[in-house]
Amino acid sequence: MVLAHRLHELGLTTEWQYRTHSVELGRLGYRKPEPRSGVARETSQVLGKVFTALRSEGTRPADAARELHLRLADLDDLIFGLVVTAQEGEGRRHGGVHDRPKPSVVR
Repeated sequence: MVLAHRLHELGLTTEWQYRTHSVELGRLGYRKPEPRSGVARETSQVLGKVFTALRSEGTRPADAARELHLRLADLDDLIFGLVVTAQEGEGRRHGGVHDRPKPSVVR
C-alpha cells in the first residue's frame, strides 16, 4: 500500500491506477498489516561481520552513527534485527577493555 501511494505521490501512476491498485491490494489483505507478517526478518552476514570488526577496534555504535551522520536511534532502526548489536552500558573502559562485574553464585 505504501508503494502504491508513493508511486501516485510521485506522479508515476494516474488517479485511476492508484485506486485500482488500492482496491486490489485491499482485496489481497494489504490494507493494514501485511499478510504473512509472521515471516522472520532477513539477517545480514556482511553487516554482522562489519559490526564485529568495528567492535573489535573499539568503535561503539554511537561512533559509527556519528561517522555516518545519523542519529544513533536512526542507525538502530536501520540495522535492528539485521545484526546483533551491543547496547551502551555502565562498563568503564581501560585500555580498550571493559571492566565488568564478575559473576558470582548466589545461594
